[in-house]
Amino acid sequence: VELQKLDYIHVDGFDLSQEMAELAAASGAYQQATGNIDMMRAVEDFPHREYDALMSIGVFTLGHVPPQALEVLVKLVRRDGLLVISTRSHYFEQ
Repeated sequence: VELQKLDYIHVDGFDLSQEMAELAAASGAYQQATGNIDMMRAVEDFPHREYDALMSIGVFTLGHVPPQALEVLVKLVRRDGLLVISTRSHYFEQ
């Protein structure tokens, strides 16, 4: 909803968990919410440079998604797009 106020109209959600994707879809905040997404293969499943902005919240953490997935995310965002990532400082420092 807040993103729509900033003119981000097309908002998709992706999650490894199908159940979480279903909860996201039920919120009404997303045009599309897709589960069972493998971050390391996302560039195979979605067009490059498709998104104006991409947010990754709580994805990069110990034992979850490797840092190499950052390269995958970069390929999904258009040139001069916005990529926002949050992680625990302990993970970042390692």
